[in-house]
Amino acid sequence: MSGIYIPGLSVPENKAIAVVIHPDGTAYTAKMFAGVCAEYLKDCVAIPVPDHGRLIEAERLKEVFHRNVASGEAFDQLIDIAPTIIPADKEGEG
Repeated sequence: MSGIYIPGLSVPENKAIAVVIHPDGTAYTAKMFAGVCAEYLKDCVAIPVPDHGRLIEAERLKEVFHRNVASGEAFDQLIDIAPTIIPADKEGEG
């Protein structure tokens, strides 16, 4: 396994947070004060990420391919059935 992915969790801008991950993948975040969880923030889920190759922007690849090649129907189908390692963010969906 390559690591974990926690959807919706970003790096804090000014204060440290703790991420507690249980063996079943459920997790939560909390603000820390003097090494103690001082304030619960939110529930989240830790998703195991398998070993993988390079992650790409599939929709962007399709755009470039179609701009440079006449027919890309079979190419699009190959991209569409490729396994998803980490799902697209709502902002990044095409």
